[in-house]
Amino acid sequence: MVCGARSGSSSRRSLRGRVLFQASTSGSSSVPPPVAAAASLAFVSPPVATEPAQASQFITRTIQAQFPGLIHRFNDFSMEVQELLYQMFMSNHRFTRHSDEVRSRLVWTMTARSNFKHLLYNARKNAHKVSQSADPTLWRERAPTWMRRDYWESLCNIWAAERWQQTFTTMKVNRVANPEANMHTSGSVSFATHQSRLEKELKRPPTFQDVFDKTHKKMGTDQYLSDRAREVAERVV
Repeated sequence: MVCGARSGSSSRRSLRGRVLFQASTSGSSSVPPPVAAAASLAFVSPPVATEPAQASQFITRTIQAQFPGLIHRFNDFSMEVQELLYQMFMSNHRFTRHSDEVRSRLVWTMTARSNFKHLLYNARKNAHKVSQSADPTLWRERAPTWMRRDYWESLCNIWAAERWQQTFTTMKVNRVANPEANMHTSGSVSFATHQSRLEKELKRPPTFQDVFDKTHKKMGTDQYLSDRAREVAERVV
């Protein structure tokens, strides 16, 4: 469980995983200040309950607000920028259980990576739909409102390049040929929705491990769906 913001000094602890986010009343749902002001963040207002989906949206908004340049993969974000975004999140959210605290960085990274991937996917999908063309060079006039026009145009050039197209096609083929690598039992239901459902089932806020096991183990067994899922679970225990 995560609750209201804390001071900048204590927010530097390594924290992982959470169940029900709670944010500070002093602007918890808004986008944090620009990079220059980030170091001065220090909220100590009383906590207000926030749904997990809202916490995920907060992460997305910070990525949009602090988009640093021509980046088309989350791993291209420098460690300094990732640390800044993480600290922005932790300046507005904290965890009430130590078992969730110790996993917070891993969960934040997983969420941020997934959200960034979907940000660009949705931007491409929208540009494709509006332009009625699969040619990325024709998407240049369809930049999303949160991204600088020159960044978007450069991304369109990257997506149009033969190398990117080949990589995209190869990855699509690999997903079909190796479905185990992407296997889970959650279907299209979001992580946040599973958390909410599991909380009602358990009659307590579920941990990250609870939700991960629920979505990555064969139903009715204690066996993970894939070696990859088992390795992730062992890494976060």
